[in-house]
Amino acid sequence: MQTPLRIALLPLLMIMALSACSPPSSQSSGVPPTPPERLDWPTATFRLPLDDYGMTPDEQYKVQLASRIAAAQCTTRGKPQPGYVQYISQLMTKGQAPTPNWDFGYWDANYIRANGYVAPILDPDYPEADRKQLEGCLSLPQQQQLQPISSAYQSTQASKELSRLSTQAYVSTLRDSRFIELRKALASCLAAKNYAVDAQSDLGGVEIDSTWTPDRALRAALAEAECNDQLTLTQSAVLIESEYEDEVVAMNRPLLEDTRRQSNARVRYAVDLLRSAGVR
Repeated sequence: MQTPLRIALLPLLMIMALSACSPPSSQSSGVPPTPPERLDWPTATFRLPLDDYGMTPDEQYKVQLASRIAAAQCTTRGKPQPGYVQYISQLMTKGQAPTPNWDFGYWDANYIRANGYVAPILDPDYPEADRKQLEGCLSLPQQQQLQPISSAYQSTQASKELSRLSTQAYVSTLRDSRFIELRKALASCLAAKNYAVDAQSDLGGVEIDSTWTPDRALRAALAEAECNDQLTLTQSAVLIESEYEDEVVAMNRPLLEDTRRQSNARVRYAVDLLRSAGVR
């Protein structure tokens, strides 16, 4: 089971999260159906309430491309090389495929059958330049204004706050009695398929040995996804975390509204910079 960013941050935020989030009043009840708009099956992704206050994946990508153009302008002291502008334009037109979300384990078996379970990391190339010159350009204040704002990042204070609040809700979800019961059911389902549970994972997903062939690892991930889908584990977990995030939003609305304003301003700046550079 791959380790999601929020799992990696748990040691730093566990104490804070447990003191800040109390269980929702509906914890003793069952989990009602997850609103369909929360889930996107074609991309194996989902959105949570706090996602409304950071940048969307498309906005994050535009800001990232703008940061590359800014670096190119800096290294050429003005106008970037036409070939590099064309490269960024092609990336802009193509867009970036959403990264599947495995925060609650592997799910969406049809997606994994078609695409696998290891998400490629596509990072746009920086312009060709002297290393020291490029490093100097990347240290300029302009680059700080072209950093994404999202709970998946730690590069800005706004992102750190989103990450902190998101992790609070995530920790509470993992400790929720409804999610714990789903984990037990997942373990039983995996056992029926002759797979062991990863004892090192807080999610209790399938154990994938690093010595396995890619094909064997894929079959294990697919087995977990089939169990997950059968149990509607991810759908239920998304709804449970949404309850906790709704509480977090209510307690931090001014901060989050300011974060959204910062996000909007950065996206507008990025789009203007791309257009002025000739990126279409």
